[in-house]
Amino acid sequence: MDQRPPRDIKRPARIKPSARIKPSARIVPSAHIKPSSRTLQQAATLPAAGLAPAPQTSAAKDERTTEVHMIECWVFSQGQPVSQSRNFSFTKDQISEWLKAPKPATTDGVAPAAGLRLVCCEQRNSMSLPFDKDTFEAIQDAVGLPKLNSYLHIAKSGACGKYLNAAGSPTFIYHRSNNNGTITAVLQYDPAAVVTTGYVLVGPRIPLGSLGTKICQQFPEFTHPLLIPTVLIELTAADLMRELYHINRLLTISEDKTQTGDWEIEDTLANADDADAATVPAPAPPAPAATSAPSTPPEKDHSWRDWPAAEIQEESSYWANVSKKMAACEHHYQLARILGWLNCRFAFMNAAVQCSLSMVEFTLQELELVDGYSEPSQRRLLKGIMNCAGLKLRVQLLESNLRHMLVFGAIGPRMQTQQTTLFNLINISMAQDSKDVAKASKRDSSVMKIIAVLTTIFYRTFFAMPILDRRALSMTDVMTDHFWLYWAVAVPLTIVVMGVMGIYWLIQARERRKAATDAWQNVGLKQA
Repeated sequence: MDQRPPRDIKRPARIKPSARIKPSARIVPSAHIKPSSRTLQQAATLPAAGLAPAPQTSAAKDERTTEVHMIECWVFSQGQPVSQSRNFSFTKDQISEWLKAPKPATTDGVAPAAGLRLVCCEQRNSMSLPFDKDTFEAIQDAVGLPKLNSYLHIAKSGACGKYLNAAGSPTFIYHRSNNNGTITAVLQYDPAAVVTTGYVLVGPRIPLGSLGTKICQQFPEFTHPLLIPTVLIELTAADLMRELYHINRLLTISEDKTQTGDWEIEDTLANADDADAATVPAPAPPAPAATSAPSTPPEKDHSWRDWPAAEIQEESSYWANVSKKMAACEHHYQLARILGWLNCRFAFMNAAVQCSLSMVEFTLQELELVDGYSEPSQRRLLKGIMNCAGLKLRVQLLESNLRHMLVFGAIGPRMQTQQTTLFNLINISMAQDSKDVAKASKRDSSVMKIIAVLTTIFYRTFFAMPILDRRALSMTDVMTDHFWLYWAVAVPLTIVVMGVMGIYWLIQARERRKAATDAWQNVGLKQA
């Protein structure tokens, strides 16, 4: 690769990136670097550590390339660390050569005290790898894994473990399970060179740029191979906490619709705005007109707000759609369907938390064993730069967070209570409907009986009344002058009977409505 000759320096602390590495034609234009107070961009004094690939030959140009996110960090005993996080399109040979490259050195021969080379890629489907077979085998060979894939293909259940090569260097394996709450990390640690190399596969929920920035910022403080899985599990835990919060929020809405739940406990996260309005004092009355000093409105104090919790409350389009469906529920069977979906979602998130917890337990176990891979003469130096004790405390706090997430909001028991309540309400509704149908059938039967009785009575009365002259010689003379008595009796009598039946029906309907309302109110509904 073409680059200008580096300047002579006396110590790594005064490294100046005067000679920049020229990227090849296969560098992705969207590559970015986020420097910090302890992070440099590209160091001209580390030619072997450059992330840009070497110029390709005609044979290499025909090979298939893979777009990856590559992270490289080097820490010196004195001076500032050198790190870089960028996107590249590499061939399998370039990735393998970069992972196997020796530790770089400055122009005056000062080697880094510790280093990291990491290949990151997004894995959208846990059932398929983002690399082709040849590239994946080349990466496996570079990180010292044996020629087998069993640890990645056993029913996709996930696993945590390690391999030891002939030299005693461990390769740590964190394999994701078949859900969106876990990750895959394969890391080889060389205790003699204090260099960690490997690859990481993450789901679409963890941005590769954010992952690279966090690792580059934290590696100078924790030059430990197990820092990478710790950062990955922390990012996964934050995403799982966001999911659990929204499940808890929608479960609270369901409890409100069924009028169940513990109303004495308020969700401070969900009611942060109300609490904010309640705790902020009212503005002072304006000063008198004679006062010359201008009055300034009091500033709202936000020092109490938990900003990470406020970030969790941000509702994505996915959860906003679910909230709309929950708000539009008018019947219990609709609410039961959404609650069943929430229960399945919670089961997946709970399994992801338990999987992350098993990864944390494996990390704590290996933290106690990392020193044993190094020579006794080297352990004192590593103790000063790896900060194993600080990383252990950090992982223990992460373990505590995950264990508290398992019981967050008592979602599991509350979900079962809601399902039982909805099941009972639906059964009561069906029983009430069956009772109403039976009463309606009984009323129809009574009406038919009344019609039959009235018809029979009027039919007999029609022939019993002396309004017909049966001795008439012709049909035209059958009706006598007293036929008007038929209308005088039949019409008023019919009206009276129908009126009495109508009043009786209204009284019965009112009593049925009152009984139904009382029944619905007894099960927690406002109206029938």
